Amino acid sequence: MPEKLMIWGAISSRGHAGLWFMPKGTTINGTVYLEILKEKLPPFMELHRTTFFQHDGAPCHNVKAVREWLAQSGFQILGPWPGNSPDLNPIENAWTQVKKQVAAMHPNSLQDMIKAVETVWTQKVSPDYCKKLCRSMPDRIRSVLKNKGKHTKY
Repeated sequence: MPEKLMIWGAISSRGHAGLWFMPKGTTINGTVYLEILKEKLPPFMELHRTTFFQHDGAPCHNVKAVREWLAQSGFQILGPWPGNSPDLNPIENAWTQVKKQVAAMHPNSLQDMIKAVETVWTQKVSPDYCKKLCRSMPDRIRSVLKNKGKHTKY
């Protein structure tokens, strides 16, 4: 069975953030997620000159401490999203591309996989690609509304 890797990253219309790799054998919960956000999100948001943040309805994203910290930090959250809604977060398209390109590199170990992810993230997830994904949001939303929440090309 291939190695599994949990990663936190972010994109905006100006590019991508650095990555945070979950240590092997640990699980993410509200406390861990909040620490990741505290470390990674403020410098990313400042560098990218944005206050809007989008994440999905994962349980760790909805912990009271996370919601409170985001509100106190002045970040505007896009959502809330219904539990069975399509995943409109444009970063999902970036992760799909990263996964495909990393798989094509055939990493042989967890360290090889981490290196491959870092390489693809820094070399292939370009600012132009991030801008294209972010600017597709109005079309994504229109498509979901037109299809009454059913599958779309996004």
